[in-house]
Formats: sequence, C-alpha cells, structure tokens
Amino acid sequence: MDEVLWNAALNFEAARLLGRAIRVRTALIERFPETSLAKRAIYLVGANYHALAFYERAAEYYETFAKKYPGEDEGSCDADDKKNGTCAIAHEALKNAVFFRIGLGQDDKAIDDANMFQRNYGPNASRKDRRVRDAAQVMFSLGQIHENKKDWSSVVEHYRSWLRRYAQTADPHQIIQAYVFVGNAYRNARDTVKAEASYRSAIKAWDKGGQRKISRLTEASDDEKARYMMMAKDAVSEAKFYAAEGLFRVFSRIKFPEYQGGRRLEEVNRWAQRDFKKWLEKKREAMVDAEKAYNEIAGLEVPRWQIAAASRVGEMYASFIDAFREAPVPKEIENDDELYGVYVDALEAQATSFEKPAVEKFEFCIITATKVRWFNEFSKTCESELNRLNPREYPLASELRGGVDFAYNSVSVPDPVVLSK
Repeated sequence: MDEVLWNAALNFEAARLLGRAIRVRTALIERFPETSLAKRAIYLVGANYHALAFYERAAEYYETFAKKYPGEDEGSCDADDKKNGTCAIAHEALKNAVFFRIGLGQDDKAIDDANMFQRNYGPNASRKDRRVRDAAQVMFSLGQIHENKKDWSSVVEHYRSWLRRYAQTADPHQIIQAYVFVGNAYRNARDTVKAEASYRSAIKAWDKGGQRKISRLTEASDDEKARYMMMAKDAVSEAKFYAAEGLFRVFSRIKFPEYQGGRRLEEVNRWAQRDFKKWLEKKREAMVDAEKAYNEIAGLEVPRWQIAAASRVGEMYASFIDAFREAPVPKEIENDDELYGVYVDALEAQATSFEKPAVEKFEFCIITATKVRWFNEFSKTCESELNRLNPREYPLASELRGGVDFAYNSVSVPDPVVLSK
C-alpha cells in the first residue's frame, strides 16, 4: 500500500497536481511512518511546498527530514530516483531551510538550523558527512540577519569569525564578499580607516588569483562559476570604489588659495606663480591618483560601479571648473578693471581646459546607465552636472517631457441628453 501511495504521488506530481501529491504523501507518512518510502516522502513534501512557494511549510518539512535522517545523501539514490528527481538529501534540505528562514525573517530558527548544519556537516563532522564548502555557504548567509538589523558591530564580528574558520575552504567569491561586507559595516559605523583596510583585503584576495580559483572550482557547474565570477567582480568593484573614495576625499580637502596682496599686476602674477600654481599642481596630483584608482574599476565590467566611478571622476573635473569660476575676487583686484580682466581671464582659461574631460566622463556615465537601465544617485549626478555645464545640449530628462496641453482645467457641467425621435 505504501508503494501505491508513493506511485500515486509521482503521477499527481507529473500532472502538476502538487496539492494532491502533497495530500497523498502526507497520508503515506501518517499511515506507514516506518517505511523507507515514508522517510523520503517527508523530503518530497518539503520540495512540493518549495515549488509552490510556501516557504515556511517547506522549511518545516525540510527541517523534520534533516533532523530525523541527517545521513541521507546522494548515495542512497538509485538511477530511477536521480532520473525522477526523487532523491532525498538531508544537507540540501537543511540548507534550503536556513535560506527560507532568513528570507521569512525568522532569525532564531535560521540560526538554529545553521548551527545544526555546522554540527552535522561542518569541519568537525565525521569524514563521511563532512561538507565544509556547504557549511561555509550556510554560515556565511547568517550575516544577512545582522545586516538587516543594521547591527554593524555584529556584522563585523560574524564575517571576521567566518573568515577565521572558513578562509581556507570557502569559495573565493564569498571570501571577497566577506571582506567587503566588513568594510561596509565599518563605513556605516563611520570608521573609514578600518573600512579601507577591509576593502584592500578584498582587492588583495581578488588579485591573488581570485578569478583563476573560481574557474577551477570542481564542485560548481559552468553556470554557477559564471554567477560566482559576476558576484566576485561586483564585490571587488565595490571595494575598489570605496577604496578610491579615500583619495577623492583627499582631493576634495585641497581648497582654492586665497589671494593676499596689493593692487599691482606684479603681485597678482606673483600669487599666480606661487600660491595658485602650487595649489593647481597639488590638486592635479591628487586627482590623478584618485582617477587612476577609479579607472581600475572599468576592467571589471560591472556597470553600476563603472557608473559610480565615472560620476566621481567627472565631479573632480567639474570641481576644478567651479573652483576657477567661483573663486572670490579680492577687493584690490575687483576695483581695478585691468587687474580684474587679467585675473578673470586667467581663471576662465583654466576652467575651459577641464570642461571636455568632465563632459566625457558624465556622458559615459549616462550612456552606460541608459544601456543597462541602471539609474541611481550617481547617474542622477551625471545628468544634472551635464545640464549645468551645457544646459542647451544636455537638457534634464524632465525637460524632455511635454506638458499637459489641450486639457480643461475644470470639469464641465453635463447637459441633459436629448433623444431624437
């Protein structure tokens, strides 16, 4: 009779009648609990709820199966089971349960399931059951709980602990991500020094063969490797961007030199050759360092970080333009037409030289954002800056939308309907 129920459930499942398959498998579990088919039915009911997106019910059945039969794995499946998708695998069940509990916001249950996974399949499990790579993935996922709560100290503690335990066995992309998440937690806690150190660790992990290590993962399919590579590149791009932000702050802190002198042309020229030239050289050097750091992101080909980097580089060029055009005019110069003309013309000439590279960076930013449909605060900055530099050629998107024309401002009073005979 247990075989009859088992086969009936398979037929209902093949007909996509998952509700009936669940009812039949539930009857099998209740009436023949000691049979091997009932044991596997527990897992498959969880899989049915999983397919129906009833994640809490799926998690409950997955947890029940993993607790009662933690040693069940692929070795207990025959060829027909693999063909029909009826293998019951305890570690897969428990891994799914962890992810579902996290997604449902059931943090305590997620942590309990993850700790069970680590006990059953982690580094200290028996050699037969050990699945350290899977344990690393499961324990890594718990960091999301602390991130959702914005508990930055717990985020740092979690990923640092994870790195100590799994740095030698985890997938390369997750090692890189862990350093980035630690960096983000420090950044949110306003500790830029420790944040930048974590970002540099992420970059170092990538530079020391991260791409090669991902391509050599023997337990991952080609699709998984491609996904892991994308995740690693995204994390490294983020690390490079925020590492470059430190250089951007150095650049931003170099302020335009105030003119202090008399009303003679010689004094203006002396200021230009001494204070102004020194400021310009220092500012340029800082921009070159920051731009070089931002440009490293381009080779990783992650559009959202390419957009952010281009926006920042464009901002640096634009800040030169603003510094020249908004520089305060000393009273000694403002009251002298000749000196005023020399002073303003010199600044305008410098400002003009920065317009083209600024526009190029902002254009690249907008074109990339449009191509990949990724719009955020950085793409908005690019749009507004382009409009500010050249409003005629680069109108804002809102300006391109036509106004409401040929519309009545008030509702008309309906007339009575006249029916013709």
